[in-house]
Parts: sequence; structure tokens; C-alpha cells
Amino acid sequence: MKATAKTIITRWFLLFASITFELAQAQSNIHGIITRGTNNQPLPNASVLLLKAKDSSLVKGMVTGPTGEYSFENIAPGRYMIGSSYTGLNQAFTPIITIAQVDFDAGTLNLKDMAVELRSVTVTVKKPLFEQKIDRMIVNVKNSITSAGSTALEILERAPGVVVNRQNNDISLKGKEGVVIMINGKISRMPVDAIVQMLSGMSAGNIERIELITTPPANYDAEGNAGFINIILIENTDYGTNGSFSLTAGYGKGETSLASFNFNHRKGKINLYADYSFSRFHQWVNGQLSRSINFGGKITDTYFESPRVPLQINQNARIGLNYQATAKTAIGGLITIYDNNLRFHADEIEDIYINHKIDTLSQ
Repeated sequence: MKATAKTIITRWFLLFASITFELAQAQSNIHGIITRGTNNQPLPNASVLLLKAKDSSLVKGMVTGPTGEYSFENIAPGRYMIGSSYTGLNQAFTPIITIAQVDFDAGTLNLKDMAVELRSVTVTVKKPLFEQKIDRMIVNVKNSITSAGSTALEILERAPGVVVNRQNNDISLKGKEGVVIMINGKISRMPVDAIVQMLSGMSAGNIERIELITTPPANYDAEGNAGFINIILIENTDYGTNGSFSLTAGYGKGETSLASFNFNHRKGKINLYADYSFSRFHQWVNGQLSRSINFGGKITDTYFESPRVPLQINQNARIGLNYQATAKTAIGGLITIYDNNLRFHADEIEDIYINHKIDTLSQ
């Protein structure tokens, strides 16, 4: 069935409104408590991860509060596991849980003390995925297996307290909009929608850590009353010439590929550095809507479907030069290049049935 542009826009509005309403109704909250030892003492500042039961991929993460409590909000129905870890304690996981109701109590998860063997001592230093500081939450992205093959935007979506709205190109922190995005401690003046697009193409392989600052220090600009998100990129301080690169490929309703590269040359007081990341997402999506109306014994069934095949290519590049004038003074310049290319092919299919027989007049 062919439709006018106005009709198409109206149908798409109804389609997205219906999908949004259904998703809003389906979201669930998951809460529980993390304890330690045989006396089940509440454990604050423990890392808690919500994982998909199918492949153990990370959905959301956070740290426990003062009484060991945690809560994941706006979680879609499905099968999950909850894992928790803390330095000096054994990691623990809940059995597979099925989320169907609005509020789900995952109960208590106990972390037991590690057994100590006195014959030999091995010291291993490993940063946790989430670190709670006085004024900020730190997400340690570098060397995290859960971040492999991800983009900066996907890392933010999994971070505690961060909500990314891809439809509105908006990022909120602790329920507050107007978050200020910083790159290496410098505020980005790009529009929010451009920042979201840039982060969706930035490879996690170039990120050292992400700081979620909810209580900004006095030296930060007052404009960040909703908080700051500071993305710290990997910088190499070694002398000489060095660099690294990574390649990632995958397939899920379409192919996905990411690549990143960073380069550093330091000699004397001069430091030349550059990094580049590339991402290509070719994913198939399908929007569907069905409606049935019974009016005066006349049943009208409407089926609407719009398969879309978008292709998004993102490129990010930086090149900078620093000169260390004194021990506390550095002079430098930085050039940042960002390119986002999005195009897609879409079809629209609509069938109307009157009393379970197709309406030929609508064809």
C-alpha cells in the first residue's frame, strides 16, 4: 500500500509512541544486598554487575551503598545473572534469574573470604571495573574484558547512574540532564547531539578511564550543575616512539567492525601524539505495529512493518604537540577531527484486513 508523506509521518509517530509506551511499561527494577563472611555483614563499595544469562555480557554496573544495597533501574524483561566482587574476597554470582515483574528482589549475595596459604605469597594488582571516590565514580575501561569491542557510548550506557537516550541524543547523570562532557579534563563545547554521535564512534580501546563526577570540585565551571563526565584517553609518557592498535569484528543482525590506533613520540621536552578510531555498523532493524478495532461488528486489522538497513561509519582522529617549558608548565596544541556518516534503506509494508479478509481497496 502506498501512502502520502503526511500519512507516513503519522504512522511512524504512532509506531514509535506505541513501542515507547510498551517499553516503558515493561521496564523493571532489580535490587538486593551484598554481604561478606560467615556473619553476613553488609559490604559497602563492592562492585556489582548485571549480566545477560545468555552470554554473560555486561548490561549495567554499579557499587553498593553504605549498607551493601544495590539497585538496577529500567531493566528490560529477560534472563540475567548478578555478579559481585571485592578486593580480598571471592567473586560470587547469583543463579540465573528471570525478570518479568516491575520490582524484583534478588535477595542477598554473600562474598566469602579468600583462603590464605602461608607457604608463598603472590601479590597481584588489578583495578576493579568501578571505583567509588569521595566526589566521583571511576570506570576503569583500559584492560577490562567487558569493554573489548565496545564504543565509548556503550561504556557510558553500562555505567552506574548514566542514562543515554539515543533517540533524543541526550545523556543524563543521576536523573539530571545537562551533563557536561570533558575530554582529558577539558570541556567539550560541541552540541550534545554531536557529542553523542562522536562517542558512538569512539573505540573503547583508546580510553583509559571515565570519571562520573556528581559533586564537582570548586575549580570546575559552575555550568556543570548536573555533573561532569570526564573521558580520559590513553596517553603514553614513555620516551621514544611507540604505539598500539586494535581490531574488532563481529556479527549480529549485520556486521560490526571497529579499529583503533594510537601513536606517541617523546624526545627531550617535545611530545608528539596522535590517535585514530574507526567504526562501521551495518545492522538490520525492523519496526512492526499491529492493531485490531471492532466497531459495530466490523473488525478492522492493520499490520504495519518497516524494515530498515542503516549503515553508520564513524571516524575520530586527534593529533597534538606539547612542549614542556618548565616542570609545571607545558605549551601545546591539539587538533581534533570527527566525521559521522549515516545512511539507510527503508521499506514500508502495510496490510488492512476487514473481517479477516484483506481490503483490496487499500492495496
